[in-house]
Amino acid sequence: MFFTSDRNGKTELFGYIPKTGELICCSPEKKEKNYWFGVVDYKSHEVYMTGNNSLIVWDIAINFIKDSTKVESVTVKERIISVAPQGKKISSALTQSGDCKYLAVAVAPNNRPFDKEILSVDILSGKSKVIYAMSDSIPLTHIQFSKYNPYLLRFAHDGPKLPGVHRMWVVDTRIAGQAFKVHLQETGELVTHEDWWVNDQLTFCGGYKPEESHVKLVNIHDQKTRIIGTGAWWEGGKPSEIAKYNWWHASGARDGNWVALLCIFHCSMERGTMWLAGFCIIMHTFAFDYLT
Repeated sequence: MFFTSDRNGKTELFGYIPKTGELICCSPEKKEKNYWFGVVDYKSHEVYMTGNNSLIVWDIAINFIKDSTKVESVTVKERIISVAPQGKKISSALTQSGDCKYLAVAVAPNNRPFDKEILSVDILSGKSKVIYAMSDSIPLTHIQFSKYNPYLLRFAHDGPKLPGVHRMWVVDTRIAGQAFKVHLQETGELVTHEDWWVNDQLTFCGGYKPEESHVKLVNIHDQKTRIIGTGAWWEGGKPSEIAKYNWWHASGARDGNWVALLCIFHCSMERGTMWLAGFCIIMHTFAFDYLT
């Protein structure tokens, strides 16, 4: 399992071996290459990552001592897939297409950070093409290929405090250069933590009041939005209390039958580090019938 963490004061890529409980930092201080973001191939389990302004793939083999949880050896084969175009810098995490053939990542010129491009990169050949470009101070974040439809990619204009900024956008890679809005977002509405699900749908979180967050589901074609995990809000409620009855992350199962929801019920600061405590609940799709 791979994830990013800033536990050492900077964003780094970590690996975790569930069988042994070992945690590995992929970018120790004295290492020549620094690896920041990673995604694991659903089929081959190869690890794609960004590092030193390049897209890289690792083929990892972990060998265990027979009848033991102890690791005998680890072999990593590394290949550079592609380097960012000259004069440009990788500015986002990366994502893999549903057919496992392409990666996508955002880049920006070193001297013009407002000019942003989303590149689609062929994993085998390393060839890239621009599928969307923009010139704006609004951050372009949360790039994610659909896990099911190889032609769809979403991104976010991450400006919740900027009036009139629409959050969710989708690009059809067959029609490069165009993006369309998803979900009829209203003024003052929080929209965040999107994730692709089956049948060209997106789960996301949000609401209208402070700390209020329902889990919602939107179909990108008809724009119909449904609440699938109800949050709550009441006048005079403390943020710490309201947070116990709201949802902040969701992820749907590939079979289309279940959605996992995360509730954060405790947040505290200790030695300058934020600690979150929460629980996860699994909901079956038969409960999804509340239109909003």
